[in-house]
Amino acid sequence: QVTPLAAVALCTAVLDVLLNWVALYPLNGGLRLAAGASALCTTLGATVSLALVVLLPPPQAKAAVRRGLCCCRGRNSKDGDATPAEASQGAWTYLSDSADMVVRSLLLSSSVWAMSVVASRLGTAALSANQILLQLWMVTSYLCDGIADAGTMLGGKLLGAGKYEALLVLCRRLVGYGAIVGVACSLGMLTAEGPLLSLLTGGGDDDRKVRHELRGVWPLLCVMQSVNALVFVYDGLIYATHSFRFVRNLMLIGSLLIYGPLLGGGYFAFHTLLAVWGAKSALNAWRCLGAVWLIEGHFRKLWRQECPISSSGGDDSEEHQSAATLEKP
Repeated sequence: QVTPLAAVALCTAVLDVLLNWVALYPLNGGLRLAAGASALCTTLGATVSLALVVLLPPPQAKAAVRRGLCCCRGRNSKDGDATPAEASQGAWTYLSDSADMVVRSLLLSSSVWAMSVVASRLGTAALSANQILLQLWMVTSYLCDGIADAGTMLGGKLLGAGKYEALLVLCRRLVGYGAIVGVACSLGMLTAEGPLLSLLTGGGDDDRKVRHELRGVWPLLCVMQSVNALVFVYDGLIYATHSFRFVRNLMLIGSLLIYGPLLGGGYFAFHTLLAVWGAKSALNAWRCLGAVWLIEGHFRKLWRQECPISSSGGDDSEEHQSAATLEKP
């Protein structure tokens, strides 16, 4: 049910903007009331989305939703329900995978929080520039998240059906799309540095200090857009393989052995915003390298071994057949 969920997300975002405007200006409620409005919109969107998944699932997902709601009760296997033992095992696997993703999300959020704490110690201008950079850092996600979702949904479907040739083609296509988006964003932000800085800051003395801080990090920000795009796309492909523990371990190693030491060392050694964002860039570069190794170095070899050997036509014939598989509804 991608279309209804997308509609809910769009309506939630529009409602969030409207309620924040009402809270800040007509009601003059300040940041506290605006935060409450955002929390209300997020809760409302999550509730409606959950209701859609539970009450109006697509036909092919009804059995899975029923098992999730009644994981401890085995029913007649004709309707797809599992036995109690199978359902309990499935619930345990789900909880374990969820815990891995919770650890990953906590580490990711903590890295952003730690950046803000360090930036606040560099002065008001650095803190303001840091908040602007945090928004620009995720530019590629607005397009690449959709590509990643396609990788998760289609990749999981093809992997479950054993269509490894089509899965290889899918990976190649989505990574290519992500690379195009990343390079386009990098070049666009690099060439439009002046207009973007003018748009994001004012003309006062404090704004000039903020622009100075932004210019110091801008080249790194532009370069990392390409890396970030690949990270987002590969995350979607990794989720299709259910490698949640790998994602958790990758973030643990990167946060504890790369990001933390670089953030602390960069702050005390250089005392600049560039050092702070250098640590964040190193973390994302580590995530990208790990994802490339897992998909391209590990899974691609396994999937190629599972591909049936074509009797004629070689690799071109195999790729043509795989592409045709992807085109089927």
